Amino acid sequence: MKKVMLIGFGAMAQAVIERLPAGVAIGWIVARASHHAAIHDQFGDAVEALTSPMACAQTPDLVLECASQQAVAQYGEEILRRGWHLAVISTGALADSALEQRLLAAGGKMTLLSGA
Repeated sequence: MKKVMLIGFGAMAQAVIERLPAGVAIGWIVARASHHAAIHDQFGDAVEALTSPMACAQTPDLVLECASQQAVAQYGEEILRRGWHLAVISTGALADSALEQRLLAAGGKMTLLSGA
């Protein structure tokens, strides 16, 4: 079973959750603390609600950003430095060439997704 970390818990994340393929499970959701009760209501103890990806003690098979360009800027570099695979939906964040260069230099694997 592959375990995915989602960054975000809005409409985009809900669409991803509804379409998860067999063999893939959400292990962690990074969201504002005000969303943690809703995450628990939806998933029980099967999913850990976090306020930062860096609070995760394990290694997700994939970190899927479903939040915003700001989330890419806030968390992307550190996720990649950990050697984690980051999939970015908010690709507009890379219009900031300085951010793009920092992400590329951080290591790890970054996949850009389209169609959001």
